[in-house]
Amino acid sequence: MTATNLLWPHDRLAEAAALLCAEAGLGAVAAGGALPPPPGTTRALAAFWIGVLQPASLEAEPVVCSYAAHDEFVLRAAPAIVAVASPPGEPVLYVALLGARHGRVRVIAPGGEILAVSVETLRNTLWAPVEGRFAPFVDQLLDEAAVTGRQRARARRRLLADRIDECTLPAAWLLRLSPGAAAGRHGRRLRLPPRVLQLVAANVGISVLSATAWVALGSGALSGRVEAGWLALFLLLLATALPLRWLQRWIEGRAALDIGALLKQRLLLGALRVDPDAMRHMGAGQLLARVLESEVVEAGLLAAGFAGVTAGIDLAVAAWVLYQGPGSGLSLLAFVGFLVTTIALSAWMFRRLRAATVARLSVTHDLVERLLGHRTRKVQQDADHLHDGEDDLLAGYLERSAAADRASVALSSVLTTAWLVVGMAAMGGAIARGGASPGAMAIGIGGLLLAQQALARFASALVQLGGLRVAWEQVGLLHRAASVDDPAGARNLGHAASGSEASLPTASPLLECRGVGMHYPGRSVAALAGCDLAIHRGDQVLVEGPSGGGKSSLVQSLLGLREPTTGTVLLDGLDRQSHGAEGWRARVTGAPQFHANHVFGGTLAFNLLLGRGWPATPADLDDAEQVCRELGLGPLLERMPAGINQMVGETGWQLSHGERSRLFLARALLQGGEVFVFDESFAALDPETLREVMPAVRRRAPTMVVVAHP
Repeated sequence: MTATNLLWPHDRLAEAAALLCAEAGLGAVAAGGALPPPPGTTRALAAFWIGVLQPASLEAEPVVCSYAAHDEFVLRAAPAIVAVASPPGEPVLYVALLGARHGRVRVIAPGGEILAVSVETLRNTLWAPVEGRFAPFVDQLLDEAAVTGRQRARARRRLLADRIDECTLPAAWLLRLSPGAAAGRHGRRLRLPPRVLQLVAANVGISVLSATAWVALGSGALSGRVEAGWLALFLLLLATALPLRWLQRWIEGRAALDIGALLKQRLLLGALRVDPDAMRHMGAGQLLARVLESEVVEAGLLAAGFAGVTAGIDLAVAAWVLYQGPGSGLSLLAFVGFLVTTIALSAWMFRRLRAATVARLSVTHDLVERLLGHRTRKVQQDADHLHDGEDDLLAGYLERSAAADRASVALSSVLTTAWLVVGMAAMGGAIARGGASPGAMAIGIGGLLLAQQALARFASALVQLGGLRVAWEQVGLLHRAASVDDPAGARNLGHAASGSEASLPTASPLLECRGVGMHYPGRSVAALAGCDLAIHRGDQVLVEGPSGGGKSSLVQSLLGLREPTTGTVLLDGLDRQSHGAEGWRARVTGAPQFHANHVFGGTLAFNLLLGRGWPATPADLDDAEQVCRELGLGPLLERMPAGINQMVGETGWQLSHGERSRLFLARALLQGGEVFVFDESFAALDPETLREVMPAVRRRAPTMVVVAHP
């Protein structure tokens, strides 16, 4: 049974997304008037989702849903929008998945009502056209086998699955809060406030039960006899605390998984959005250090947060117990003094920890730089000086690390041990004066032990916070960059321009620079000044100039990778803010210089089709192979055992310099666009290969800018 009342038409896709986000608690989406591009235009659809969702700090992640994974997908993927497998030529329809309850899927219908449907009904709705191609054969087979009843339904589903397991739906998007959204929104999504309250309640219960248990046992011990009832109460209280400890660990574990995943996503997003000028003067070792410190941030954030909550509760409980014991005034005064001393020592420890971290990162940076340049150093550097400076770096790191360790030990061990001595002395005077009952003495001793435990946890939390703060100095740049969104552009502008011919008269430039200048921080001379350039459709422009002449700055301005310091770059008369980052990239395609491009560990097809999305369709693979052969990579495909599906990169098939260059060319050509910018992309090709590839480049990139040395 299918449910046609669940289906949204293509022209109401933005409305479906807005309702879905509102019902899922993701936030309000202003989708009025946003018309999606025609189905099948992957890049235009991506620009559409950015325009609709990015203003609300949301994103649509494209995913693949196969027939085999359908049941698990619809139960776990929500909120999501899924396209129905419509027959060719028929309108594309969609289903808005809100969530699952008790094995049924909640779906938002076009009228706005929320309906709960079975997984089987949803499967029939989404896959009816695909199943219809095979259903007659399967039904005939079951009729001949005389299979009926429940067995027939199970057998029918299994036989259909055997034939269409690998079939996928035309499109599916997971609607999610962007990793760069405000921390408060993520906190509400992850239900952090109630989790914190649950954690506090569990810790308070554990502390109270533990204190009561030891007071009960101590009262009997100090009175000279331990009755069976007191011992049973002691054991009962400890046993009661066990479920609370399990609850505490479970809450901490779930929160750690959720927060850790969010932090990784945010840092990755920040790495992709970070200002190039901020990374310009960093070497590979410094970048690796930031990656390593991100692990420290994740571990420290979670550990320090949990330890801080636990320590705060323990301190409060310990102070209350000390107040109930003998000599409460003097004991509390000493306790406050140790708290102040702990905080002061933590500042001393932080300075040493920062110095040790800087020294460690310097060693890491030096090691990576030496590894990257080991071939050059082996050939050109005097063997007697290969290891100059290494001992000094290591000695400096060891000295600073030892100082940080001494500060940590003083904070976490010496201070807590000293507390027992001072606390016993403060309590001893009151006990010596008499009047303290065994129960009061038990409470006082229990308070001392609880205070020692609380001080130890407090000191541990401060140590972890210090490490977190030091690591954050390295990682904070990436975290802040994640909150800076690329411009989304005007609604549907990128699609409208890319899906038709020029929106302006033909005589108008397609891509234009007006007085473009580029000035980098720390440099007195501008890298580019007063550049005017007009590129019309069909133009093939050669830009030549010496090294340092501003060619790369011009390329980055044309590709929208860097905003010019002065002047403006226009595409069809509009700037990058109007088109949006995705709309600009869809129309202006670039092939970076050889040293700035990369072959990723994966198949050759994956490396070729980075700009088209993944997984690839059969048409994409055929087009990729055709482009490779046009660029003279046919012999390479024939040598590879798996052809275009051969693993390449550092862990696979090694490509020559020229093969890599042609791979980068093919990648740009397959990405598509209206203007192609090749930054010294032909420098690695010999004259014969260049003559072979240029006809294909001119045919597939009729409008292009080629940057080269004179």
